Formats: sequence, C-alpha cells, structure tokens
Amino acid sequence: MNILGISTFGYNPAACLIRDGELIAFVEEERFTRVKTAHGAFPLHSIRYCLRAGAINLDAVKFVAMGWDAGKYRTFMPDFFEKSRARYPEKGAATLAWEKNCLAVYDPERVERVIREQLSAAKLGSVPEIRFIDHHLSHAASTFFPSGLRDSAIITIDGSGEDRTTCVYRGDGADIRELEHYQIPQSLGWFYSTMTQFCGFKHNMDEGKLMGLAPYGASHATIRSLMDRIATIRGDRYEIDPTYTYYGEHAPGRGFAKKLADQLGSPRNAGEPLTDFYRNVAWEAQDKLEQIGMHLARRAMQLAGSTNLCLSGGVALNCKMNGLINQRAGVSELFVQPISSDAGTALGAALWLHRTETGQRPTFTQRHMYYGPGYESDDIERVLKACKLRYTRSRDVAKDMADRLAAGKLAAWFQGRMEAGPRALGHRSILAHPGIADMKAKLNGEVKHREMWRPFCPSFLTEKRHDWLLDSDDAPYMIVAQQANPDRAARIPAVVHVDGSVRPQTVQREIEPLYHSLIAHFDALTGVPLVLNTSFNIMGEPVICGPDEAVRCFYSTGLDTMAIGDFLIDK
Repeated sequence: MNILGISTFGYNPAACLIRDGELIAFVEEERFTRVKTAHGAFPLHSIRYCLRAGAINLDAVKFVAMGWDAGKYRTFMPDFFEKSRARYPEKGAATLAWEKNCLAVYDPERVERVIREQLSAAKLGSVPEIRFIDHHLSHAASTFFPSGLRDSAIITIDGSGEDRTTCVYRGDGADIRELEHYQIPQSLGWFYSTMTQFCGFKHNMDEGKLMGLAPYGASHATIRSLMDRIATIRGDRYEIDPTYTYYGEHAPGRGFAKKLADQLGSPRNAGEPLTDFYRNVAWEAQDKLEQIGMHLARRAMQLAGSTNLCLSGGVALNCKMNGLINQRAGVSELFVQPISSDAGTALGAALWLHRTETGQRPTFTQRHMYYGPGYESDDIERVLKACKLRYTRSRDVAKDMADRLAAGKLAAWFQGRMEAGPRALGHRSILAHPGIADMKAKLNGEVKHREMWRPFCPSFLTEKRHDWLLDSDDAPYMIVAQQANPDRAARIPAVVHVDGSVRPQTVQREIEPLYHSLIAHFDALTGVPLVLNTSFNIMGEPVICGPDEAVRCFYSTGLDTMAIGDFLIDK
C-alpha cells in the first residue's frame, strides 16, 4: 500500500512516500523553490519527486495523508475561538485576524478542493482519497514509530496545531494514546518565538539563533522576574500568560504584544548591535524553556510509565533543551525526530494512516536521513561541462578531500541522496578543519555570511566519540547537545560553543561508509576524529539540492574546493 504524506498551507511544506510501512522518499518544498521554509506553498515539487523515487504515479497511491485535521475547522474551532474571546477580551486586532484566517485557510472543503486541483492540474494520475490526521498525533507518530522503541513517553511541542500546543502520549507497540494536552494560548512555541523576534530575529524561522545566542548572556534578576510572570510551572502544569505573546495590542510590525515591550524594554531591530541586554534576554528565555521542558519530560515519563522518551514538534529542534533532558531527566532512551518542524507531520500522518488501515505498526525504523534527491555521475558531469568548469575525477574522493581539509581548505561536499530536515549530515555539507582557531570566523565571514557568534557542529567517528565528549550517546542527527571533554576542547575550538557544548553527528561506517572514510582519513592525518560540518548554503537560503545549485553556491562564496560525486574542483 502506497501512502503519500503531505504538509502544506503553512511553514515547511513537504511530502513523503510510505510503501507498506517503509519510508521511500522525503523532501521539503523549500529545496526546490529555493525560498527558506517555503511558507504557504503547496508541495507539488516534493510530491513529484516522491512519486518519481517510488517509480509510480498517483494511480498507485491509495491515500493522501495530511498532518492537519482540517475537519476541526468546521466542527470545533469556531466555537473554540469564540469561547477564547470571552476568556481573553484583551485580544487585539492581529490575533482576531489570525483566528479568522485560520478558519478560512483550513476550511476542510477548501483544503480538499485545493489539494485535488493542484494534483489534477499536475497530471500525476487519479487523485486518491484524502485523509486529515490530527496535527499533534502526526508529530507523535513521526517520532515514536521510527524510534524503534517498543514503549515510550511521547511529547509534542510547537506553536499550535488546531487547538493544541503541547501533547503527552504513551506509545506502546502499534498504539499511541493521549495522556495530557495543552490548548491555545498555552504555547511554548509562541513564547520562544516571541523572544526570538524581541531580540531582532525572524519568528518561526530564526529560533535557532536565539538558542545559539543564549550562552553569551547571563542570568539577570529583572529579566528573570518578568519571564516568571510570562511562563511558570504551577503544580503539574506549565502556564503561559498570552497577553505578553500573541494576545493583546501589537506594536506595528511585531508578532507579539505591546505589553512585553512596555515592561521588558525596546525590542531590537534586525541589524542593530547585540548588546548584553539582548544576550541576557536570550539566556533567560532559553533557561525558562529548559525548565519547562525538563518538567514536561519527567511528567510525561511518570504518566506513561516508561523512562523512554520521544520528542517532536518545532520546539523539539532546540538541541540545548534536548541535551539537558537527556542528561538530567532520568531518560533511559531518547529519540528526537530530526524533522520536528511541520514538515515532519507529512511523515507522521502517513505512518499513522498506515497504522489505522492495517492495524500494524509501520516497519520503518529510522537509521539515517538520506531520503531526498540523488544524482548520478553523468548528471553531475553534464552540469560541470555546461558551466565550462575545470575538474578532475578522483579515484578516492574521501582521501583526496581529507587531504584538503587537513591543509586548512574550506570544502563543499555533495554526495548521494540529500538529507531530510534542517541539519546537513554529510551529503550536502560544507566541511572544515575543527582545530584551526579562526576557522569559525573564517567560515561565517567568507562563506556563510552570517553572524560571527553562531556555532558550527562536528561530525565524529562514532567509535571515537567517547574520548572527545562527556557521557556521550550515539547522536546521528545533530539534534541533542552534549558537552565537550574539557581536556580535548582546546584542540577543536571551531566546533565547541562558548558554553562548552557541541551538537554532534556521530557517523557509523555501516550506515554512511563514504563520509566515515573521509573522517577516518582526516583522523589519520591530524589525530582528530571529527570534521566541522555545516549545511551547504548561505544564510537565509535553504540547503542546496542539485548540482547546479552546488556550483552556484561554490563560486559565489569563499569556498576553496568541492567534491561533487567523484569529481573534484579546486579554485
């Protein structure tokens, strides 16, 4: 049975193909449109790719599964919003407009009509039955089923999905059962997004910048006092005061309430200097998120009767929070879905629909993220020739690239099928020597063109990680922060953040032999069993997808060398 999963009409539209409980293909629409997050787009390019990867057309697809329950917007959400207005009379015009827009955009008749019109116009075959799956249940299925765990507590945390913002479930074999939930406006996603925009970054896009900035700040009593009024834990539950976030009167151009600025201070505008005040706001916001995240983790495991834990939803992309939960919450096994944004609901909706239709747990167990487009040597060489480039063909591209990295070169690495999710994991990566002191500044300034304080991640040989990381767990997805071994941190300054943390990718030979070989060669040359790995793109753009985009990014930045398939290009 083929099921096409889609995420659409919001941030991070995406598509995937599930065949008999196994994942065949997954890709985000932004990789084709070249617009970061592709907000509001219909994932037609992604759907075409998934069908092509599965060698089928729509005639062979039994269901389209969408990770959003549009049916609720006809039967439940109008009354929910109406009762909310009575409870929160301070709602401003911006919030009321958002509610009205939600009811219009997610009207089930409109959603089904648009999906059918888009698929019919594309002439991909007969449009199958369309099923709407609860948003948070889709997030839960996207993390529990691929985890390989037989039982687990599950937490999904995001801005909002239908009326829900946070849900706690128990996963048991083929079943996922809800234990507890939070509704709008009790949203940790809204809270963190508010602080992201307050500090001068783009909300619903730059939350990772706030996380990276936080360690440069410090605890501040006045800011902490306000944070405690906005977000707190009472008994078994957290509470968010929405009159500081998305409810109440908004200042022009701001996605949060004017009340926040009145009590906290002037919001930073994009491009303005980052003062200690904003660093401290970031620190306190991150600390508050970690406190509540830790509480939720302990609560979820208690309710579920399991010390295993699965996380998903946009807030679960916060690597620092995940790392603390893993270290301090008493977790036996932690699995965080790397595609925790709304893109991941395409996967979860398809997996859950397989479960409901067959009565069986999907067989897919996640071991890597390489489910996007790949390119044959002939396709790559055709692009290189069309661009009139000088290149050579390598007999051992891993060794040749390791030689260049050991010499301090800034390198692009384009291999195999593209990664799913926001992290580059050695298929669409920029690589560098982690032991060169000024490498972070060089990469940020000459290649990524982004803020100088932003950190980079390491890719480790998994068998040698214990010497370089404290209490190290296998971490293949750069989604759980760990602490560097202080005795080794000085040898890899380009990948250790100011607080001593790293966001590692551990590379296993049996899963990714070519990338493992590169790092092993680099280790033999330098004595360092890791490389600096960041996404192959520049700030504000999606990760590159095809060889033409690889060439464009390579020649528009300060990169020195590129391995693209078996081909090597040196400037």
